[in-house]
Amino acid sequence: MGDVVRVRKNDYRSRRGEGPDALNGYRAVVTGLDDRHRIEITWRVTDTKAPGGYREESAWVPAQKATGGALSLGYAMTIAASLGLTCNTSLMYGHGANAFATYPGITRARRQNHLWLPLAALEDERTRARLGEARSEKERLERAIDAFARFLGQSRPDGMVSDLLREPPAPAPLPRQRELSAEEARAESERRLRQTNTSVAKAARAKSVSLSHRRAEDEAQLREQARLDEEKAKQLLAHLEACAEKRTVPSWQARVYGTLSARELNHRITEGDRLAVDAEAKAAKAETTACELAARLDQQAATGQPTQGQRFTAEAGQILDQAETHLATAQEHERTAAAAAGQAEDRTSQLAKLAESEGESRLALRLAGTSLKEHRELTERLTREGAAYWNLAADARRDARQALEGAWETVRDHRIAQALGAAGQPVPDRADKAAERFLEMRSAASRHGHGMDNATATTSAARPARPESSGSSPPATAPRPPKPEPRRPCALRSPKSSPTCTPARRRDAAPSSRNRRSGSCSPSRLLSHTRSRRNPGGRA
Repeated sequence: MGDVVRVRKNDYRSRRGEGPDALNGYRAVVTGLDDRHRIEITWRVTDTKAPGGYREESAWVPAQKATGGALSLGYAMTIAASLGLTCNTSLMYGHGANAFATYPGITRARRQNHLWLPLAALEDERTRARLGEARSEKERLERAIDAFARFLGQSRPDGMVSDLLREPPAPAPLPRQRELSAEEARAESERRLRQTNTSVAKAARAKSVSLSHRRAEDEAQLREQARLDEEKAKQLLAHLEACAEKRTVPSWQARVYGTLSARELNHRITEGDRLAVDAEAKAAKAETTACELAARLDQQAATGQPTQGQRFTAEAGQILDQAETHLATAQEHERTAAAAAGQAEDRTSQLAKLAESEGESRLALRLAGTSLKEHRELTERLTREGAAYWNLAADARRDARQALEGAWETVRDHRIAQALGAAGQPVPDRADKAAERFLEMRSAASRHGHGMDNATATTSAARPARPESSGSSPPATAPRPPKPEPRRPCALRSPKSSPTCTPARRRDAAPSSRNRRSGSCSPSRLLSHTRSRRNPGGRA
């Protein structure tokens, strides 16, 4: 077991339906013996589709063939047999190898090539008698290499067998040229010179004609380009003149208010002043409301009590967290169902390939490397596995649907489902759609909470002041002007550096917009202040 052997005779086993062919020159390993003294050999065959780039094949060799020369030990081989072989380490016995055999012998390995040289066989008796026995291993190696080099120098390339039979014929002599006289040579040179001059003149005339034609074409192109440039310049000038006419200032009678009379102009100016005073009064009222709301929010933050909108947002966040817990379970079941369905489809495709060879004979199956029993067992196994994977996919889909329904019912059955937009809505068919809906619900809850806070602020600002209780009704006289309210610090700034919030002024006292903006709390800043104060227990 484990011996390296070489196949020395061709055995076309595939023709008899007994497995792969074992051809002459195969190197294999003995992997088994049976009671009938048969030998099992295994070798590698290149296969790009197999793992590692090769696959293993095996064959049983009867004892009669093994003893008849079909197998031999494969630990060593001739240089000619090793051509085309590549290994990691090679050992070559150099005695008897000429220069043309030594080169392929010492280039078989990737890492190490070892050359063994017998000094006693390579060195002649005269050199041995002159130098004596080697006194060290280094001297032995140098003498062996020197003797082997002299032997390689005697190598000659292979020649033709016909060269050994007779001498090659002498080459036929070339015909001698006739010697010309001086007059004939001069006449010949003049004739050749005239031919050369004629050829040069023809070439010059042809070149002159082509240059004239090309020059005419270039001039025509230049004229056409100049014409196009002139047309573009005219178009650009016309465009500039049109633009200049459009930019001219029209007459005062053609303006927006040029047709109005002096009375109409005064009326419009008065109306504009009135609208400005109304806008200033509304802005002052909005500033007062914003400062009151900011003060109330600061008081709630100082006492640690969240607003109504923050409580709603926190409650919605808790409900959505519970729903997303069920949603994560549904997503896990959906991934399991997808993986099981993929495995089941793979088994189905394999069964379809096996069904193509269902009616083939035993011999055809043996030639394909299998048998009828293996074919039947493989079909049954793939059928069982496919059914199991389909059942697993169905169970996973059912569990995913149940988990998804539980997640949706967690939100839909709650009292805030109407505000989140989930009341009366059907269950989504996939978990990813449910995840998108939950994300939209979080945003809706945040917006609804801010709306509740804003609505509370608006209601508080619009609530009238309570009348003072008195025993008798007020006299029917003109009401006294209200006392000026004390200036209160704005809640959005520090008490030291912040300006104060004042009540709404009368319409006739229209302050400038610069003075009004310098000491006020704008609604936009109030909105950002409200958003920044969120309940730590809830999600934004």
